[in-house]
Amino acid sequence: MIIAIDENLHHIKTGLQQLGYSVVDLKENQLTDVIIYYRDSQSNIFEGNLHNSFLSGLGAESGTLLINGYGKTLEEIQEIIKNRSYSPLFTNLE
Repeated sequence: MIIAIDENLHHIKTGLQQLGYSVVDLKENQLTDVIIYYRDSQSNIFEGNLHNSFLSGLGAESGTLLINGYGKTLEEIQEIIKNRSYSPLFTNLE
């Protein structure tokens, strides 16, 4: 699994590497399984290099998981990656 991560999230990048994930900088414009970007309420996700990274790293069939790393802990990021979603779509189905 290859994870691209925004440069603002260096603490998450280090933690993921220590957990054994292959992590690259988002600016490297590689095809990846997961993109962890940084977007607070003041930033626009589709500005500059980040926009180019999304365009080159995503395709209609890519299945790339997008995660906003803003305000998330390493443990939260790891759980999202493991489950490949922010939260279950269906709960308590019987």
